[in-house]
Amino acid sequence: MLKSLQNIKQGFFMIQDVEQLLLTHGIKYQKKGNIIKCLCPNPSHDDRHIGSFSFDAIKGVGHCFSCGCSVNIFSFNKLLGEKLEYRGDVNYEFAKSLKPKKEEIIYNKPIVYGKLYDPFYDNTIMNFLHGIGWSDKFIEEKGVKYCRYCEMIGESIVNDIDEKPTVMENRICIPIYKDGKLVNYECRTFKNEFPKVKYVKSCSSNFLYNFENVDLEKPVVLTESIKNLGHGWSVNKNIISSFGNQITDKKLEMLQKVKNLILFADFDMGGLTMVRKLREEYEGNLRVTFCPKQYKKNNETKGFDMNDCSLDEIKFYLEHTMSAEKAERILSGENEDDIFWT
Repeated sequence: MLKSLQNIKQGFFMIQDVEQLLLTHGIKYQKKGNIIKCLCPNPSHDDRHIGSFSFDAIKGVGHCFSCGCSVNIFSFNKLLGEKLEYRGDVNYEFAKSLKPKKEEIIYNKPIVYGKLYDPFYDNTIMNFLHGIGWSDKFIEEKGVKYCRYCEMIGESIVNDIDEKPTVMENRICIPIYKDGKLVNYECRTFKNEFPKVKYVKSCSSNFLYNFENVDLEKPVVLTESIKNLGHGWSVNKNIISSFGNQITDKKLEMLQKVKNLILFADFDMGGLTMVRKLREEYEGNLRVTFCPKQYKKNNETKGFDMNDCSLDEIKFYLEHTMSAEKAERILSGENEDDIFWT
């Protein structure tokens, strides 16, 4: 009871700190209980819409579900300063003309302290995985594991006393490979804990998941998340994921190798972000599809993604695509009644 009261008190003051920080920088935010939502502080994340980044005042941590950025109150402050300097305060038009410094991509091997378990021996875990639409074949082929508690850190900083490992607790752990080498893990909670998804500190996800396994001569399906990909894989194995709705220069460089791309967009602002980016910069043949449905969760309206669809629905939507121009009009609300695939 005492610990609970201490957490509430700590959260109250943390909320005040975060709010003051955002007010000082003139950044809009939304608050619900101990959760504060605002634009992502990551300087390289061109975030325009509140929703993907959340800060939990009780735990004192923030996370962006789109780009994977994780912060505490101190790094949050530092990143905000860097982002505002880069973006020219909150003037987006000015920010749009600027480019972040191009960093060399270093693929770092993740080191795991603790045990990763085979999900096939745990009915509860398998029920969760089947519940999100993942088949036994996908789970086996992609080497999906789970952990009760473990710590992970990039090999390059394993001996740095100032760097602490990323704690993974009650999470599905999907190994991520690049050029045949293990370079990261995506760890998704199976107990509805915050944040929903974590990556290993100092390990990159600035590329496309499953890209090495697709046939570039055939149409390639692009989804926003591995969760979506795992479900859609049962319909079409020529599928990749972008680890969120931000298409970075590195990801775009990989996408340019695809001749025919089908974007299965989330029916929300994140999906619109992807459509606009690809429409402007992707050079191949682009078609777009989505599930035009919404649902209510915690008094918020959410758009469907691939994972909310049945396999028959996924097949239908992949067979009925539309131009990027039309998809942008619909997702932006300009032409909501015109949801016919032409």
